[in-house]
Order: sequence, then C-alpha cells, then structure tokens
Amino acid sequence: MSSGPFLITRRLILRPPSAEDLDAWAAFCADPHVMQYLGGPQSRSEAWRSLCGVTGAWQIRGFAMFR
Repeated sequence: MSSGPFLITRRLILRPPSAEDLDAWAAFCADPHVMQYLGGPQSRSEAWRSLCGVTGAWQIRGFAMFR
C-alpha cells in the first residue's frame, strides 16, 4: 500500500494511489463513457503515465486530482 494520508470509515478507505491500482485505473481510463469529458479514452500506457502523474503529485504536494 502507498504511504500518505488515509481516511478509513466503515465502508470506505481513501488513500493515495499506488502501482497496484494500474489495472483498475487503466480500465477507468479506457472507458469511453467515463472519459467523455476527460480527453477521451486512454491506452494502458497513457493510463500508466497519468497514474504516475497523480502519484507524483501526492509525493510532491500531498494531494492530487481525483484521489
């Protein structure tokens, strides 16, 4: 699991993203309906790049878009 702030409730765990999230993130990014207003569907390699960007923002700033 990733390091950083965690918010844990009975039904939800909010945490920074990690490399283990790639499969779910890539599926999210590949869905045309989901990505309709976010620049369109992304390939797995593009999704990896965006996941790294979000993860890097967590490391540098302590927060990021979406997560």
